Amino acid sequence: GEDFRFVTLDGEEKRLSDYRGKVVILDLMSVNCPACQIGMEFLSGVKDYYSDDQDVVIISLDVAGDSVDAINSIFVDYVGEWEFGIDKYYEASSKYLLESAVPTIVIFDKYGRIFYLRAGVKTTQGLIDLIENVKGQ
Repeated sequence: GEDFRFVTLDGEEKRLSDYRGKVVILDLMSVNCPACQIGMEFLSGVKDYYSDDQDVVIISLDVAGDSVDAINSIFVDYVGEWEFGIDKYYEASSKYLLESAVPTIVIFDKYGRIFYLRAGVKTTQGLIDLIENVKGQ
């Protein structure tokens, strides 16, 4: 997939390409999104399942221009569990957001290629199955 920049909640600029060699689950979300809340629960299950695996990374990116304070407060149970950031330059959303639908889940393989791209929530087990498939490639 195409590279993009994002900014962490601490203000650090990062890129998708920084995670080459790892399977990346990209969660495009916003704070005013009940489905995103449910999706976070499933992502938390994925994080627990792969807690000892440094090659599986989750990134939740806010694509609605929400403030760091709002993200910290709405997703307080999850911030710190995995990488959260803001799609400050709208590079991720312009490339991967399907019809402005949040959440949109994108899974990149260790070479940065798109393995999965779908709008809507995916269950923990559904995500694990996809990750195992992409790891087996």
